[in-house]
Amino acid sequence: MEKPTCQFEDCDDPSRTRGYCRKHYQRLRNQGAFNRIRHLLSEMDVELLTALCAVCGPTTLVPERRNERKRWKCATVAVRDRTKEYARTKDRRLQRLEVKYGLLPDQLENIIIKQKGKCMICKKLRPWGGREGLVVDHDHTTGRFRGLLCGHCNSGIGMFHDNPATLQAAIRYLRETAQERIPGLEWAA
Repeated sequence: MEKPTCQFEDCDDPSRTRGYCRKHYQRLRNQGAFNRIRHLLSEMDVELLTALCAVCGPTTLVPERRNERKRWKCATVAVRDRTKEYARTKDRRLQRLEVKYGLLPDQLENIIIKQKGKCMICKKLRPWGGREGLVVDHDHTTGRFRGLLCGHCNSGIGMFHDNPATLQAAIRYLRETAQERIPGLEWAA
């Protein structure tokens, strides 16, 4: 079997990288032949948030979230960056759950299925994660995983310091004051 040779004209050296020999690859690389295509912006109108991208053509300007300086990028690049960041964040979150509670992604998926995607307290259907989604509830003294709750229920338990006696007192208070009317205070109907 014959080894492939360099794509460069009249070069019989063995190809190593991208079909070129070491010498020709270095030369082409130094000339910028393998640089990434850049989404360079021109004709920017910051008030209308429009620009002309070298790759995409007319595009929307999206501010970068770095530093205090105003830097702009093409909408296509912004979506690509946001997608990558979301994937990294999701991976980090799953890794943290594994380290902190010993929960593997498969186990987490089984728990969500077992709970039918609902909070264990209020029984409302919630997605996993995010602002309005299910979160991990754990015992603060032992660190042991207890279940998945919506953010509101998890915060509520936390506000009562995971103390069942305090929660019972709160329930008693709500039941006792549900029928009472405070003199001089009109209740909205």
